[in-house]
Amino acid sequence: MEIKLRSLVLTVFLTLCSLNIFAQVSADQRQALIDLYNSTNGAGWTNKTGWDVNNPNAVVTSWNAATQTGWYGVTVHNGNVIYISLNNNNLVGNLNNSLKNLKNLLTLSCSGNKITGAIPSGVFELQYLQYFNFNDNNLSGGISPLFGNLTNIIEIRLSNNVNLGGTIPTELGNLTKLDRLNFDNCSLSGSIPASIGQLINLTSLYVYNNNLTGPIPATLGNLKKLNIIWAHNNKLSETIPATLSGLKSVTSFNLQNNQLTGSIPSLVGMEKIIGIDLSVNQLTGSIPSEFGYLTTLQNLALQGNQLSGNIPASLGNLSELVGLSLSGNKLEGSIPTSFQSLAKLKRLYLWDNKLSGAIPNLSGLNNLSEFLFENNRFRFADFEAQYALYKQKMGTSFRYAPQAKTDVEETITKTIGSPVTLKMYTDNRFTQTETYQWYKQVGTGVAQPIALATDRTYTINNLSSNDQADYYCVARHPQITNASVSWQNLILTRNPIHLKVTNCVPISGAIRVLEPNTNVLCVSNRVYFIFETGVSNIANHKWTFYDTNGSTVLQTQTTGTNNIASFTYSSAGDYTVKVEVTDSNGCVTTFTKLINVRECNSCTINNPKSQIIKQLYINLLNHLLTKMITEGSIPNGYNPQELIDLAPYITDPNPRIYNAYFEGLSQNFGFSFADHGTDFQNIDVIFRDHNGVLVTDMDISVFTSPDEPTLYPTVYENNTTELKHKIHHINFCPVEEIQCVSHIAIVVDESGSIDETEARKIRKQLKSFIKQQADINDSENYNIHISLIGMSDNDADLRASEHIPATRVTNNSGVLGMFNQWIDAYRLRSGAGISPASDYWKSGLTVALNAPMKPNAVVMITDGCETANVNGLVNTMKKFSNYRDPANVSQSLTPNGPHLYVVGIEEGYYVNQNTVSPFSKVLPRNQDPNFVPELAISATMATGRVYSTAAVSLRNSLQFLLGYPTNQYPEADINHFTKDYYGHADFNLLASDARYFSDKLADGNYICGEAIDKNICDDCFSFQPEPGKEYVISAWVKEETKLQLKTYENPEIKIVYYNNKRAESSHIILTDTASPSGEIIDGWQRIVKRFRVPKSETAPLSSTVVIEFVLENKGGSMPVYFDDVRIHPLEGSMKAFVYDPETFKLMSELDENNYATFYEYDNEGGLVRVKKETEKGIKTIQETRSGNIIKIN
Repeated sequence: MEIKLRSLVLTVFLTLCSLNIFAQVSADQRQALIDLYNSTNGAGWTNKTGWDVNNPNAVVTSWNAATQTGWYGVTVHNGNVIYISLNNNNLVGNLNNSLKNLKNLLTLSCSGNKITGAIPSGVFELQYLQYFNFNDNNLSGGISPLFGNLTNIIEIRLSNNVNLGGTIPTELGNLTKLDRLNFDNCSLSGSIPASIGQLINLTSLYVYNNNLTGPIPATLGNLKKLNIIWAHNNKLSETIPATLSGLKSVTSFNLQNNQLTGSIPSLVGMEKIIGIDLSVNQLTGSIPSEFGYLTTLQNLALQGNQLSGNIPASLGNLSELVGLSLSGNKLEGSIPTSFQSLAKLKRLYLWDNKLSGAIPNLSGLNNLSEFLFENNRFRFADFEAQYALYKQKMGTSFRYAPQAKTDVEETITKTIGSPVTLKMYTDNRFTQTETYQWYKQVGTGVAQPIALATDRTYTINNLSSNDQADYYCVARHPQITNASVSWQNLILTRNPIHLKVTNCVPISGAIRVLEPNTNVLCVSNRVYFIFETGVSNIANHKWTFYDTNGSTVLQTQTTGTNNIASFTYSSAGDYTVKVEVTDSNGCVTTFTKLINVRECNSCTINNPKSQIIKQLYINLLNHLLTKMITEGSIPNGYNPQELIDLAPYITDPNPRIYNAYFEGLSQNFGFSFADHGTDFQNIDVIFRDHNGVLVTDMDISVFTSPDEPTLYPTVYENNTTELKHKIHHINFCPVEEIQCVSHIAIVVDESGSIDETEARKIRKQLKSFIKQQADINDSENYNIHISLIGMSDNDADLRASEHIPATRVTNNSGVLGMFNQWIDAYRLRSGAGISPASDYWKSGLTVALNAPMKPNAVVMITDGCETANVNGLVNTMKKFSNYRDPANVSQSLTPNGPHLYVVGIEEGYYVNQNTVSPFSKVLPRNQDPNFVPELAISATMATGRVYSTAAVSLRNSLQFLLGYPTNQYPEADINHFTKDYYGHADFNLLASDARYFSDKLADGNYICGEAIDKNICDDCFSFQPEPGKEYVISAWVKEETKLQLKTYENPEIKIVYYNNKRAESSHIILTDTASPSGEIIDGWQRIVKRFRVPKSETAPLSSTVVIEFVLENKGGSMPVYFDDVRIHPLEGSMKAFVYDPETFKLMSELDENNYATFYEYDNEGGLVRVKKETEKGIKTIQETRSGNIIKIN
């Protein structure tokens, strides 16, 4: 036992010695620490305890803060230095490359020192390094791509190294364990690499206070663990990627003070967000209403952008919101009343916008301490009621002055001796306590106060020439106008009224080219001119056509009340057209127009295909420009639907988009149709962007050859023109036929008198029409274009951004989705021009008429009409081919114009010749039946008042608006869109006949294809089989034969499926046959078959359009009979009943399997017998004798 014990003790001793030996760090690791000490002035360190670098026998041991022993800031484990933390320790100098010898180092932290120079490459050999912290030093030399070697790194902190510089290397994408990245305030440049999106464990990203440029990579949306994104105070550009909306863990999102553009994505997926700061950028569009779902949000800062539209009411749902800053934008409308629910709100900044209207009572928000809304369009009346409470609670943190001028600047022309009344607050929104002072300014002189003109209105009863001047009014409030504090010294000033006093009232109007409907006027082609005005008392038009010198008269024409004249020019040049317009008072106003007439040698002038190809090119250009602005790049080989449509007219084989580039907003944008290289002269299209504004038209009359690069004048949506638009390799003059090109413009009434029930019917018809035209375009390679246009609540507002322009409809999800989205929003939109009075025909019809692609037909859906300019509406109607020529009413005034067909409600409130301009004074909105449909309108109004019941029928209105004489009426036809209109009682037909528009427009040759043959589909509305669904057909058949047969061979039902409504043999997809089977019962045998209607999601030619059921007799000479033919869905069932026509007693019934049950009665009408048809024949199942019922099994 003793020997064994000694052995055991010895073993333990040896083991302990072994541990002591292996715990010492290696010489090269010790030297690495000594080098760090010496290169960073260790002698001057704040704490250098234990660093006995001059003693070669000194052992490196871990620092023990409790005993103050070991090497300060160093941790040793198993003989390896694993931790160095020398934060805020006055390290001065460079790092030494021998750090690479600390091969097991996990943490290297030296923040808050004065370390300079570059990070040595040896650091990037530390493969186990997890934490690297050099915040608050003076490093330089950039961020090395070798950081990508540190694949175990969890944190990189380099904040506040202001001389670091360089770019963020792509190689950082290798660091998939990285949790935190601090690159803020490091003078970094370049872009954020897309490889950042590979850091799937990243929770914190700090890159703010740098000079970073380029887009925010969409790949950031892959980082589902991100909590913080701080990238403010850089020069980041382009749009905020929509992919960021899916970052559910983000709590703080700061992109303030960059150069970001485009709209704000919904960010609705940020479920834990606390702060969003997108301020001081160049963001446009509206504030997403989806922000209202971010219920954890405490601070939202969007100030200093270009946001427009209304403030979403949904922001009132943000119950945790403390700060809201929307100042410095272009927001309109009112402050939502829902803000009254923001109980925690402390700061509300709304200054520098276009907000107006009554401010909701926010005095109940006990935490609100700052409310700033100066430089908007508010008035005293908007917050007078709560002013005292706000002032008492917030003091000088309640800021409301100045505000924009009130009312609109206007010019009033009056004759000498007449009276005039000038008014401030023309909408009657004012307080009773305000004081007023009117001012008069003559020329550029100083405005002078007008004595005794201290009311809201100022009347001059007997005008003289001395009264011609500019006038404005100033309003003050006894409490709200606080002169002691500049931002509370609110004084409201009216926009000036320019008063002109003349002997005659000048007429307002303009000359316009009516035909041809292009930008190019050609020698030897007749040019039609129209004078357009809103004035009704025009007595005469005198036209003068001058030579190119502007003085030699070529011809004069006096057209009386007719406002159209025409002239044919024999040579090219610049010509002047003059019209002298005389009103009923004999006063004459002169108008002139300068036009350019060309020798139209270009084939595009008279080639109808050229305009189609031009529109196809514009569609492609706008698509590519939008994609480049929103996404930042276009990949080589890109082939969108717009390019597919244009491809037949591009001379490059198999065209695709190559070498697309974009120099920035208002700079050049270019691309090619093949890979011709990136040299400027080799790019096919070079186009100068106008701040993202889309193109509406081009002058292609300069085209000579697709092989000749040509500069085309181009017109943008904002009516600016650019001359430097180079196009190469597009043939605008093809000889081959373009397959079936047409444009149908649909103009819809969005007024309040169309209730939701009727609106659903309109939506159903429009969706069906769009889908049917998409199918035929795809299957037949047709080029049917459709535009959708909503009417406005005034004549002038065209709601340009909301209409869908002429677009070739296809089943492409983007195209079909765009149309369906527009239709779904029908009558549910809001904004400028939209209200229950959105039934101004002129607004919608003008859009259709001015479309770059001239419509073949315009279909207008309406139940009423308003206008503030009757003559203007008539002039618009004159541009349609339906309008009658006053000289010969049997002919059209504008035969080359598009055709108008009105789908309307006959009994409505319309415009006719009894309507007096301005129509806007028809009725107060609360009395207008086109605005409030529930009202019962009295037909009697005070003399001189104008009212919307001037025409109570669509027929009478169109008689006037289409130029029919008093003894003729427009042609009404429900089936022929070649006529003028049809007045319906309701819109039921639009819901019941899904092919109404498609068939009638096809019958009128306005679109391609033909209507469905109604001999095949006699009534498709009560029951219509759907492609892809299963059905059952059954029938009873009988052969006229004396032979005993087990089954009939001659009768059968053939089922034929067609992919085209013409149902010709070439359109057959599939043929199926249903034959008799089972027992012959009383001479009859049953046919029953289950069938599925063919449908294909990918190949329209394999989908069914028409089904034909053919009852056939294969025997020819032998008669066959068919009875009880039934078709019903597989999941459904059908029963039929037969009654005696005199006694109305039930004689028989057919069950769901098409078997009959027969009922027999005695002379007194009592039921005596019930027979049942079965597979074994007809069986008696119940019989009554002497009042007793006998059941037979």
